[in-house]
Amino acid sequence: MPLLLDKLVPVERFSRARLFHHMSRQEPALFHSCHVPLRAKGETRAILLRYLRDSPLADANVPVWVGPSLVRRRLHVREIADRWDRGRGILGITDLHIRDTAMERLIDTRVLRDFNVLLCGSPGMEDQEKLTLVISTKGYVTDSHSDDPDGSNHCFVGMKLWLMWDTFEGLSHGLEDVERVEVYGQCRFDLDTFLALNSSRWLTISEGQTLFLPGSLTHKVYTMEDYLGVGGFYVGLPNCVQTLARWIEHGPLWSLADADGRCENLLNEITDASISKAIETRRSSARVQRRWGLPELEYAVHAWIRDKRLQTNGELLRDPRFTRLLHSLKRVPKLSRHGAIAQK
Repeated sequence: MPLLLDKLVPVERFSRARLFHHMSRQEPALFHSCHVPLRAKGETRAILLRYLRDSPLADANVPVWVGPSLVRRRLHVREIADRWDRGRGILGITDLHIRDTAMERLIDTRVLRDFNVLLCGSPGMEDQEKLTLVISTKGYVTDSHSDDPDGSNHCFVGMKLWLMWDTFEGLSHGLEDVERVEVYGQCRFDLDTFLALNSSRWLTISEGQTLFLPGSLTHKVYTMEDYLGVGGFYVGLPNCVQTLARWIEHGPLWSLADADGRCENLLNEITDASISKAIETRRSSARVQRRWGLPELEYAVHAWIRDKRLQTNGELLRDPRFTRLLHSLKRVPKLSRHGAIAQK
């Protein structure tokens, strides 16, 4: 029990400075008071169900996992909403895309998105945000997997238990990740091994709380109460150095499934967009610099420069994208007084 409590991610009051602090250190963060309001009056559950049943999105036919054995089926969104509302049987969908739909217009997701460099570039970059609705019933389990890049999840209704750990530390100790290894049945997992990992963390997320999760962490998720949430993926200035380094070393997950080469130049685009945003922000006021996380970016850059792994990791040092990013960003100004306070 003491070990479990030591690995619990605490719930914090949300602030942009605290979020950027955790992003720059690649730490999971769980917040209350991170407001993701609905642009309609009424009870949250009822409003979301009404839009799922009556908006044009209701006619979409989407893949969903159903039943105790989690069989993959295609159902209309309206039917998914009805089954979820009745609470009979197990089902789950984590990638119901809502971009350019009535549901996106209903949910004010600015707090999850307005620091996202992915939205400052091409349509291909913007598509990587993957703004989605998350729906699951009590008892639904999402097997051990990882995502790219870092991601957010805001809970409107219900509760989930998240177990998370560094992907490659877990693989080296026998904890599987369905995105990185061939898995037949369920991923190999046991609690003793999980607790022995230096990187292992866990939390429960419930109504009104928001999780920000580094893409470096594999996670296994259990729905404790019928759940409705919204989330997406992001690259911000505070985490762009670590994200690019991980992608160069291990490959971004989206490239592993890119059979037709549509994402071939995406890594370069994201690098260029991060550099451009940092340069633009550096020339702006201190308020704008704090809004985009420039002080936390300086921390991340200096941490990488001090990291001994850089001296031995030839692949990173030879990659022009990474060296260009470091050389461009290490000229950011000294931490402001406000930035220093935010990191304490």
